Amino acid sequence: MISIKASAEVNASPERVWSIISDIGRESEYWKGLNSAKVTKREGNVIEREVDVGFMGHTGHQTVKLNPQSSTIDIEMTDGPLVGSRKMKLVTLSGAKTRLEAYWNFSFSKVPIFARGFVKSQIENVTKEALEKIALEAEGKKSTNKVVLVSSSK
Repeated sequence: MISIKASAEVNASPERVWSIISDIGRESEYWKGLNSAKVTKREGNVIEREVDVGFMGHTGHQTVKLNPQSSTIDIEMTDGPLVGSRKMKLVTLSGAKTRLEAYWNFSFSKVPIFARGFVKSQIENVTKEALEKIALEAEGKKSTNKVVLVSSSK
């Protein structure tokens, strides 16, 4: 299993950041490589969708759970090039600041062995870019925020 963790401090309220990350219809604006997502089923805060991901356009199936009470979004990837999960979490900091955290736990399903190191590196970069884009929008700024890759394993 591969784990990637990254976080960014955002000078905006958790409510403001939540309004951005919970709008899954706009997710591809932040997450490079998420080419398209078609909702196939929605029941309350649980969304099932078919996705087209990566530069080779692999398809996959995901279940997205929006948890506003815990300020988390859980994505289970059950079919596609990656199988596992991505979690987004908001942590309220002092003042009107929020820490936005992203956690990946996955294994490769349809990625050739020779490409796995490259794909992992791309996911790390895409995650940092996504957190930065979300922070910029939440803050209404154009300058960059420092995103920290907390850890990566395997």
